[in-house]
Amino acid sequence: MPNKWCRNCRRMRAFRHLANDAERAGAREATKQGNVDAYIRCAHEGCVRVQRSFKHSDGGDLPEEFRIPAAENA
Repeated sequence: MPNKWCRNCRRMRAFRHLANDAERAGAREATKQGNVDAYIRCAHEGCVRVQRSFKHSDGGDLPEEFRIPAAENA
């Protein structure tokens, strides 16, 4: 998927489709939408942004338990 503008990261980032039912439920809660099939999420570590594929202003933040952890630097 091509990079999209992420309002949380304030830059272009890789996005992906919602991975599972738990993410879809979190996206429904964050966006107040019943159908979240058109929503994608930022794949950058530490980000919880979900938004519509072609409208970055239409979205919200997933709950904290969906935050992508930072990679461990060993």
